[in-house]
This record gives sequence, structure tokens and C-alpha cells, in this order.
Amino acid sequence: MKPVLFLLALGTLVGCYDYDTFADERFQTSCDKMDECGYFTAYFTYEDCLAIGDIEDTGLDVWECGNYDSRAARECVDAWAAISCDVYMVGTGLESCDDVCTND
Repeated sequence: MKPVLFLLALGTLVGCYDYDTFADERFQTSCDKMDECGYFTAYFTYEDCLAIGDIEDTGLDVWECGNYDSRAARECVDAWAAISCDVYMVGTGLESCDDVCTND
């Protein structure tokens, strides 16, 4: 049984980091960072932030991710998790996220 679990875990680490997984993790990491930096109030809570991810986008313009780079996606999520609150507030230092989707 243990070899099967190991192979499943390895498969998760090696592949399967598709755009939907990235988007979910990126969103979760953003809410986590806002919580860490103390940005939530009685009027906008951590739970409110997470709930935004459950709202279905019904806009007419559908954004597509062309040329998805899973390596850059992992680096982007890691950068969001590691960024300091001061840098997060300014909104810089996340250049690794620029390479996740290149719509050329």
C-alpha cells in the first residue's frame, strides 16, 4: 500500500499542476497573505475573501491563459507566500507571475 501512496504523491509533485490548480492556490495564498498582514476588518473577513473565489464569473469577456507555464505558476505561488507585508502593500516583487500566461 505504501508504494502506491508514494507514487500518487510523486505524481502530484511532478505533474498535474494545471491552470485551475494554480488559480486556486494563488487565490488561497492571496487571502492567507492578507490575513497575515492584518488587512481584514469586521466588514471584510478572511471568510469573505475565500468566498470571492466561489463566485462564478459571468462576464462576457472570457480571459484565456495562453502558453501556460506550470514552473512559473509554482514560482508565482511561492513568491506570494514568501513576500513581506511591506512589499505586498506596494504590489511589486511578483515578477515571476508575469510568465505564468503569455498570450503571444
